[in-house]
Parts: sequence; structure tokens; C-alpha cells
Amino acid sequence: MSGRPRRLTHAAYRVAWICALPCELTAAMAVLDEIHENLENPLGDHNVYSYGAISRHNVVLTCLPAGVYGTTSAAAVGVRICSTFESVTLPLMVGIGGGVPSSLHDIRLGDVVVSVPNSSSACPAVVPHDYGKYIANGEFVQTGTLNKPAQQLLAAVSKLRSIHTLQPSQIPAIISRALQNEKLRQDGYAYPGGHEDCLFEDDCEQTDESQECNDCEPRKPVDRSKRPSNDPAVFYGPIASGNSVIKNSRIRDGIARPLGILCFEMEAAGLMDILPCLIVRGISDYCDARKSKQFQSYSALSAAAYAKELLSRKPQFEEEGNRLMAIKPAHPETCIWLHSHPTYQSWLNDDKLCEHHGLLWIKGKPGAGKSTLMKYILEQSRPGSTVLSFFFNARGKTELEKSTSGLYRSLLRQLLTSHPHLTDSLDWFVQPNTIQRWNLDILQNVFVSAIKATDKTSLFCFVDALDESTEDEIRDMVEVFEELGKLTAAGEIMLRVCYASRYYPHISVKAGLELRMDESQGHWLDMKCYIDAELQIGIGPQTEEIKSKVLSKSKGIFLWVVLVVRILKKEYDSGRVVELANSLKRLPSGLNDLFRDIILRDEQNLDDFLLCIQLVLYASSPLTTLEFYFAMQSRVGANTVILWDRAAITMEDITHYITSTSKGLVELFLFPFTLEPHVQFIHDSLHGFLLDQENMVRIWPGFKALTEGVSHETLKTVCSQYLERVKIPDVVAQEMVHRDLVCELLNKLAEKYPFANYATRCFQWHDDGTSQHEHTQAFPLNNKPVQIWTRFHRIYREGFIQSAIRNFHNSLLIALASQRTEEIQALEEDFGTVDATLNTTIQ
Repeated sequence: MSGRPRRLTHAAYRVAWICALPCELTAAMAVLDEIHENLENPLGDHNVYSYGAISRHNVVLTCLPAGVYGTTSAAAVGVRICSTFESVTLPLMVGIGGGVPSSLHDIRLGDVVVSVPNSSSACPAVVPHDYGKYIANGEFVQTGTLNKPAQQLLAAVSKLRSIHTLQPSQIPAIISRALQNEKLRQDGYAYPGGHEDCLFEDDCEQTDESQECNDCEPRKPVDRSKRPSNDPAVFYGPIASGNSVIKNSRIRDGIARPLGILCFEMEAAGLMDILPCLIVRGISDYCDARKSKQFQSYSALSAAAYAKELLSRKPQFEEEGNRLMAIKPAHPETCIWLHSHPTYQSWLNDDKLCEHHGLLWIKGKPGAGKSTLMKYILEQSRPGSTVLSFFFNARGKTELEKSTSGLYRSLLRQLLTSHPHLTDSLDWFVQPNTIQRWNLDILQNVFVSAIKATDKTSLFCFVDALDESTEDEIRDMVEVFEELGKLTAAGEIMLRVCYASRYYPHISVKAGLELRMDESQGHWLDMKCYIDAELQIGIGPQTEEIKSKVLSKSKGIFLWVVLVVRILKKEYDSGRVVELANSLKRLPSGLNDLFRDIILRDEQNLDDFLLCIQLVLYASSPLTTLEFYFAMQSRVGANTVILWDRAAITMEDITHYITSTSKGLVELFLFPFTLEPHVQFIHDSLHGFLLDQENMVRIWPGFKALTEGVSHETLKTVCSQYLERVKIPDVVAQEMVHRDLVCELLNKLAEKYPFANYATRCFQWHDDGTSQHEHTQAFPLNNKPVQIWTRFHRIYREGFIQSAIRNFHNSLLIALASQRTEEIQALEEDFGTVDATLNTTIQ
């Protein structure tokens, strides 16, 4: 590796790589693509970190303290990682373990075991074998349960398993590159040789790890067939974890066989409820009386190589699909017109590629339904073709969601996933022992080269919301695709590109087709179809006239139609039938004017509406239905309701409340892979409207509080007021409480207080936002949230905390860190006992 190390921030690291032994950390460092400059630890974090990158992922590595192993030590390390690296979403525990060979799994030394659940035995990914009992026949019965690995990691594992079915693993190549470092070879990280890998018959029950049983015959080696190569094999299944060292094959099999366990180790059980780690173990022994360290270093390198391959095939940013997922499907019977539109048919016609170079540009007004149409086209793409897509998201939390760097990364990932062989044609971009900065120019060049290498493969590329990135970047991107369009016209590649954007900014192209939605008859028929289906206001000539006027007044803006239909239905349901025509006449035709009219329809509830839009605009992440509702109940000056009484407050009541409070501008949306709906604005154009400070203050002076700093101050107070009223059972604050009882109490607490998790996790987020905009307000040291955090800290100190509340005491320390008072110093001294306590085994 060469060049000056980069210095990033703690927030830039999303992969946490935890090791137990120095040889494991050495192996991890050996497979890094890049080493970063070290960062200073925040107050209270005694871990020692190393920093680097693998593929496009920034990785923070740490190792357990020397000589202090086991679940408790691992838990302490995990706790500090959570405190310092709040952006971590991909936690890994990588190192060595003891294998469980069987007739079903021919596990050898140097192989890799990855923690995944066993569906056939209903066994979780990690089994705490210290939490269980042996019944009369000697069978082990598990009684404890742990969290599962992060869903993203399990999905990445499934993908890698599929790839390994079709092509060889990259583990041998990664090991070979690492061993170019001669020092690693000298220190025993190379393969020790098959002659060192001996599996013996089962140990005698009386066998001590240091001697043979005098009453039994010497154990004989098991005759195993020779493998075609010494490359590590990868096995997937449950891993057993606990503080007890297993050194007897009979005990090993008694625990492992009923549950399908493939490996034993000593740290994962302490991490899973704090960090949902994927556990990767290189097999260094067989958990029998003949344990040796001969294979430790090589097995550590095998595990590190697997983890590197996994990360190399995992996309860098998970938010790339957020915008697409947030777009609701098209209304039934709409968008079908596109298939018969002459422009669209011309775009699909291979004979006309030389004319339009494979480019179709769909344009429309804000709220016209461009993104909905793009999602429909994407879902209806031609079978047998490779489909790529990127939806820009100006409100995204990461820069990659709204930049062309993110676009190229995402499109490249999709393309190389569909056509892995293309990686061979890109090898020249990455020179040995050098670090390539994946800047915009390199990304463009790699993308163009990858597209050229597809030859005559049919490719469709959909790019939505071009107006949500910077104009200069979009102009450069259009030029790149224009050059590829020339190759399409020449018959060298088969790439079709479809853009969608507003009319502004206008960017000229030399060749291509343009489809204007408000000039397309099919688009108007879609709106008529929607009006006929949704505007149920009786029958007769007046009804048809109202429906016709709604359509003509819409100016082609589908969102305007949706909002007006809601308004008219509400008036119809309230019995104001004769007033419908006049109400429609009074409604403005422009979308922004309609937003203004909706807001001012009920001026008595503007304070509620203000907090509503602050929560949607400035929450650290989209709030769930329950989080949003109980946050609204915690508003300043309100008679706060924080306890969810299901009998008194139903989900239907909460849904009606959200619709009413938001004046219909907020909707509930169930994102894929989530269990509960989240709140979002009905359309992205609302963000721009609501963030226009000058315009909003003209509507109502109170909207001056919509500035970012004031909004964060408000939401910080909402979090504080909610937590003031959280009632923690006295037993939870006791010094020593049984693990199962604490977990049960905390789960019940989370059910009763739905906003408590967000309030504790994100208090610091809003405090930072307040400070950055000079709206700092001292957080009172003697109020109830401090006491609550302190009491939760006592639970945390015993190491029994669930991930949902693990940041309670961290938030307190960070929030108060800059105020050096005697009271804070006393609290810090109390919190300083965390490390010592967590390193004590809890009985």
C-alpha cells in the first residue's frame, strides 16, 4: 500500500471488524485494501482501533485486550464500538474457532464456518452453549437465545453462496496476495500442510486435555479421503459460543449434533445482543483433547479472506434504493397507455436505434407522476434484458443518493452482479500494491469500460429525478451517456437509457426522444381514470361536471388531482353536497398554491402542524407510526400522553390522528423488509415548498420556527419531555438482576413507551443540530431525563442491555461532555465503572 493515509471521521465507518486474538487482527490488517490514519477516541472508549478500507467500505478494526477473552470482554468492546461508531451497520466478528466434523460436514483445519440459522433444526445463527442444561440421557437442551446477524449481512451471505455455486471462491487468491508479505509467511500464516491436519476417534469421557486415559486404547486417526486441493472450504450453519473451552469430542458432539452446530468459539454470545454480528471462523482445531496452535494463524487468514470477499461483493451504501421503495405503485389501470405510445414504441424498436441512439427522456411538471411512471416502466422491462436503475434523492441522508458518484457506483454494482465476468475486463484499473481513489473520473471510466464490454447484451438503464442532483454533474453525466449512445447507434452495444426529470434545467442532446407527460393523452386518461375511481360523490350531471372540472383544472399534475379529490370527498362526507362546485372553484390550480390553501384551511391547529412537519423534515430517520404519534403527544406545553394503552388508543385512531394533524400531507408507507409503516410526505415536492422560509412565514409567522436550528431544538425538547415521564420499574435499577428478568422488563418497557427508543438514540442528533445553528440551550443537569439515563446505565453496566436502548448513557455523556461541572464529573466517575464491571463474569 502506498500514498499518504486518508483521515476520515468516526461517522464514515460502517463496518466494524472485531477480533479476539492478535493473530486474527494481523490477518485482518493483511487483507485491507487501504490503511487510514488513526483517530482519537472519545471520552470513555478504551478500545484500540485500526482503520482502513476494503473495496468501497470503510472498516474499523479492534481486538479484545490481551489475555482477556470470552463473552464478557467481547461485550465490553462491543459497547464501546456502539458508543463511538454510531454509523456502523455491518458488524463482523472474524477469527478462529473449533470445528465440528461429521459425516454431513467434512470440516478440515483451515476451512471457514459462517454463522447462519439452521432452518431444519430451528437453531439460531449463534447458540449460547453456556445457557442450557443436560437432561437424563446426556442430551444438551439450549435455554438461552441471542439476536441474529444483521439482515444486510445475511442477505450478502446468501448472494455470495449463490456466486460460489457458479464460480470459484476468491479466498485462495486473497490469501495468496496477503502472503506476498514475506513476514506473514515467516510467522506461520501459510498453509501448514495436510500432514498436520489429523482427526482422531472420539475421546474417552475421562480424557483430560493433557493426557491419555490409561484404561482405553490410544485414539486412532480417522481415515478421510484426500481433497482435490488444500483451498479452504466454506460451511454455513449455527455456531456455539460460551466461556467454557470445549476440549473433548464427546462433549462437543453432545452439544453440536442436536442443533446442527458446526463450530465452537468464545466471544460471539457476548456481542449478539449489542451488535448483530456475522461470525466468521477459520477452523484451527476440532475441540478435542489434541488442540494445537499449528493452524491458528492460517485459519485466521482464511476467515479474514472470506470476510474480505463478502465485503467486496456488498454494495457500499444501502440507501441507494430508498427513493425507489418510497414511490407507491401506480393506481390500477394507469400507465398502461405507455406501451402503445409512438415515442415509447420507437425507443424499443431496434431498427431505429441509429436515429435516437437509445435515449428516451420523459419530462413533466412537479407532481405530474414521473417517478411513478418510471417505477412502472422498470417493473415492466423487457424479459431477458439486463435492467439498471438509479433514482436520485435530494433528501437522502448520504451524498451518494444525490450525486452522480452514487449513480455510477450503483449502476456498476448492478451490472457486475448480473455479469460477474465483466470484472476480468476491469482488472487493469486496479494496479497491484496501489490504492485507486474512486473519484468521479475513475468511476465514469470504469462504467464506460464495463458497458463497452457487454457487447451486444441488451441493457436498459433508468435514471429518475435528474433535477435532484446538481446541474453540472447532470450535464457531465448526459455527455457520458451520449458517447455510449453513439456506440449504440453504431451497433457496437445495445444500451437503452431512459431519463425522467422536470422541464428545468433544460439540457440539449444531439440525439434522442422526448416524451412530455402533460402533452400525452394517455396521461390525462390516467387522471380521469383515477377521478372516476376515487371521487365517489353520487351520480348525475353535476357529478360528471365536477369531475370534468377537476381534470381540466389540474394542468396535468396528478398530485393536484389526488389532493383535490381528498378535499372534495371530505366535504361530500360532511354533507356539503351543494357546495362542492363552489369549493372546487375556490381551490387554486397551482400545486404550491394548493399546498398553501390546505395548510390554512384549519388555522387553529397550526402549532400541531408545525411540529408534524418538523418531525418529518428533521428526524434522523423516518419515524414509525407509533414513534410519530407519541412524539406529537410530547410537544411543548402539551398534557403529555406517553404510555400506549391499546384498549384506549387503537392503530385506527393513530392513523386518523396523523392524517388530521398533517392536513393530509403526510402518509404512512410500509418500506420493504420493515414490519411497521413509517411516515413520509405524500410527495417530494413538499420538501421544497416547506423549506422555502420566506414563503412559509408569509403563510403564518409561526413557521419561522421551521429553520433547521430551531427545529432541532424543538425535537430535542420533545425527546427530553417524553423521557421525563418514562417510569422504570424499581427492580430494573437494582445492582444485580437476572439476565432473563431484565430482558423481559426492557421488552415490556419498549412496548409501553414507543418513542423511548428514538428519544434516547437521537437526543444527541438533535442537540448537535441545535449547536451547529447557534440555538444552543443548556441541558438541565438535575431534571428527570438525567436520572432516567443514570438508572438505565445501571442496567447497561451489568451488561444485560438490549440494542434498542444501548445508547441511553452514551447520549447523556456526549450531551454533557462540554460542560465541566462537578456534577458531570461525578457522573463520569460513576460511568467509569462500566469497563471494570463488564470485565467481571456475571453469575
